[in-house]
Amino acid sequence: MSTGTISPRHAVTPRMDPAPLPVEIKAAEEAGKAWLKQAGQLPIMVDMKNVWKITEAPDGGLPQLRMNFLATTEEGRQLRLFQDLLEGKWYRELAPSAPGQP
Repeated sequence: MSTGTISPRHAVTPRMDPAPLPVEIKAAEEAGKAWLKQAGQLPIMVDMKNVWKITEAPDGGLPQLRMNFLATTEEGRQLRLFQDLLEGKWYRELAPSAPGQP
């Protein structure tokens, strides 16, 4: 007789969102456009659209203030970026969007 672990039929595995990647953003001369630089890649021109602002206090810690953007490359690829408004640093969000959000 063998032994093993039986998982409940509807067990949910917690989703571990990847940490955001640091990026550099420099405003372009044309309004609504910016240069996006990711580690190990050449800068690319993107259209920047301000999507929403988030204020949250995760795990009862200090509030995070960040401004979220949807960046679209010239090839039509969309990237979710945010600027930490306390530190001024930029990041690329890797986690999938919540339903109804870009």
